[in-house]
Amino acid sequence: MKYYIIAGEASGELHASNLMRALRAADPDCDIRYRGGDAAVMGLTDVIRHTRQVLARIAACKEDMRSWHSDAVILVDNPGFNFRMARFARRQGFKVFWYIAPKVWAHGAGRVKKLRRDVDVLYCIFPFELDWFRQHGIQPRYFGNPLLDSIAQWPFRPLETADAAVPRIALLPGSRSAELKFLMPRLAALERLLAADPRLSAYRLTLAAAPSMTPGDYRKYLPADSRIEILPGRTYDILAASQAAVICS
Repeated sequence: MKYYIIAGEASGELHASNLMRALRAADPDCDIRYRGGDAAVMGLTDVIRHTRQVLARIAACKEDMRSWHSDAVILVDNPGFNFRMARFARRQGFKVFWYIAPKVWAHGAGRVKKLRRDVDVLYCIFPFELDWFRQHGIQPRYFGNPLLDSIAQWPFRPLETADAAVPRIALLPGSRSAELKFLMPRLAALERLLAADPRLSAYRLTLAAAPSMTPGDYRKYLPADSRIEILPGRTYDILAASQAAVICS
């Protein structure tokens, strides 16, 4: 079997990597072609600013998909990009599978018509989604939440800077440039608020940098005297060592 897999942001790439391992375990002779990277943009302003770049990615993905002739196209989350890919794949006659169903139950419920039209099998990661999609004419499948698999496989290590006596707050501001631009100034303000409150000033703020970002991508939004600690590739370790977390949805 030939699988063409499309993901986008860091969380989708994590789940896509686990999916590819499972596919190879079930079908050792399978051939997988993967498109990932930061294919996601956020909000109307971000879309307008990156229109040319987004359209170029869409065109390149379509041409690559058309020329590779896969047996199945698997879309992983990232609805902004993958709704377009689903429509194209359907028109080209490919079987379309969507892994991690788009949250049309939260916003844009009208897009469920596109799912009925363009997707052969939809995979949910929340149990309540089953009834919602069934009520809208789709028979989804559910095998659990892939995040649980990712956590179970994580080789937890204590943070080198961790001091059990010092309480910690984890900061997870996301993996998109637009998210950082919006949230990082607010996290800097949070640091100032905590420092000014005797009840909270002892808390250490530790930021989990996404794999697609560098510490500098975050640090440029912080004042020179910021004491926020930035650690790449240690998200679960940071969460495990923290008493609270400030998280981008």
